[in-house]
Amino acid sequence: MNNVSIKYAEALFDIAVEEDRIDVWQNQIRDVSDCFKEYPELKRVFSHVKIEEEEKRQLARDLFSHVDRIIMNFIQLLVDKNKLSNIVEITTEFNHLCNLHNNIEEGIVYSAYPLQEAEIQEITQAVTKKMGKQVQLKVKIDSSLVLGIKVVVNDKVIDGSLRNRIDMLRNTLLKESR
Repeated sequence: MNNVSIKYAEALFDIAVEEDRIDVWQNQIRDVSDCFKEYPELKRVFSHVKIEEEEKRQLARDLFSHVDRIIMNFIQLLVDKNKLSNIVEITTEFNHLCNLHNNIEEGIVYSAYPLQEAEIQEITQAVTKKMGKQVQLKVKIDSSLVLGIKVVVNDKVIDGSLRNRIDMLRNTLLKESR
């Protein structure tokens, strides 16, 4: 994460706290970021030197007309400073700040295969209950797990993967053979 993205995220977060709009803006800025993830060519459009700034500003207004006025002003500022191509990094940091503010732990669930939304919710609920605080999980595919999942939240690891079970069995057998 570059310092510029962090500074923009911090500035937006400070305003979100002042305006008491953290949750709303978190969803709106995530929608903007998701648009850039889904359509990578947008990054090239907004950073292209031959496209006039006003055209970029109008495109941003058209694409993101559903967002609050201040979020739109933020997007326009990013266009003016030629930083809209950093929106994914800015959103990641903004999301992190919002989660800290809301006492939500962020973590990763590693799975050997893609998980359905219902499975993710079930895992999230189980980890939230186990940790005693709200947890938000991102899914990453790790084919080396073979079967099962591994959840990492901060320094805590919950490993229910087949690979872990095999490793534990191997260690037990090695100890018994000595």
